[in-house]
Amino acid sequence: MKAIEIRGLRKKYKGFSLDVGSLDLPEGYVGALVGRNGAGKTTLIKAMLELVRRDSGEIRLLGLDLPARSLEARSMIGFVPETLCLSETTTSRTMGRIVSRFFPTWDGKRFSQLLERLEVPADKRIKLLSKGQKMKCQVALALSHRSRLLVMDEPAAGLDPIARREILAILREELEREGLSILVSSHITSDLDRIADYFFVMDGGQVALAGTKVELAERYCLIKGGASEAEVLERPLSAAGIRVLGIEKGAYGFAALVDGRREARRLLGDSAVYENPGLEDMLALGAARRDA
Repeated sequence: MKAIEIRGLRKKYKGFSLDVGSLDLPEGYVGALVGRNGAGKTTLIKAMLELVRRDSGEIRLLGLDLPARSLEARSMIGFVPETLCLSETTTSRTMGRIVSRFFPTWDGKRFSQLLERLEVPADKRIKLLSKGQKMKCQVALALSHRSRLLVMDEPAAGLDPIARREILAILREELEREGLSILVSSHITSDLDRIADYFFVMDGGQVALAGTKVELAERYCLIKGGASEAEVLERPLSAAGIRVLGIEKGAYGFAALVDGRREARRLLGDSAVYENPGLEDMLALGAARRDA
């Protein structure tokens, strides 16, 4: 079964349109939603979770059609939003009591354990907590009703490296639970490299690249070479079956991301260097941009 299945999802705003033809995340895996600011990551998550009304499209979460079975689906989903959604005047312990009313599978003992491990004071007013502690509290809330799908929108934004590692460690432990799936949006690619199985690279409201680490490495190639090879790459390459997704040129050479590893090697031979691109390469070189 698929944890997330999206087809033809569209949402139009003034000056921006979300248009996701398809997105699939198998159950039991971690999906990473990456892209520049304004690429559409948060809009996709909100439309997927029905926090905004979509214009068209089909959504199935944990095998359940939305909106027909929204209530059933929501009971099995944990959500950590980008914007903190905690009552500033209450304590973390009180927030747990409030959230527990909405989830029959709430585990109060687990919530207390998570607060203690993440070093979040249970009886301190939330307005007195640090930003990192507030985010950790939201993570603990999302994980304490034994959710089967955890959706996290920029959970590491503004957190120091130690706090991010603590959250990642908790997520790794949770993944050992059979059936848990995670979709996480973040611009911190080093964190995603540590935990994600599937990658969805967004740009302009569209999913431009999608696949596992292995699939992306086999298909896309980072090429580095001298100025003469850069000129070759700028010529029409349709006959060679190569798409140049992004290129940076300097006085002495270039770096380019291409779709068509074998074809590029045949065209350039040994005059260029071929490397597997990382997530940062894909974003920095415009890998998420569709052809003009």
